[in-house]
Amino acid sequence: MYPSCGVLVQREDLSRHLEEECMFRQQQCPYCKLMTTADQLKVTIIFYEKLRSVLVPEEALDLNSIKQYGLGRVKSND
Repeated sequence: MYPSCGVLVQREDLSRHLEEECMFRQQQCPYCKLMTTADQLKVTIIFYEKLRSVLVPEEALDLNSIKQYGLGRVKSND
């Protein structure tokens, strides 16, 4: 059993598990560029995709705008 995630893997599969499968492997968010774990990245991507749907399009994935406006400027329904 690998101590970080508790998954039972054979020694010869450990490096593959750590690089490709482990939910605790580090990955970079394609939106904010921060490093996070693979399981948290799924949640982060869902957040950014929902956020994108309510922001002004040109600011949708701009991390600086998100910080500046809190959650960004909401699209008007005009």
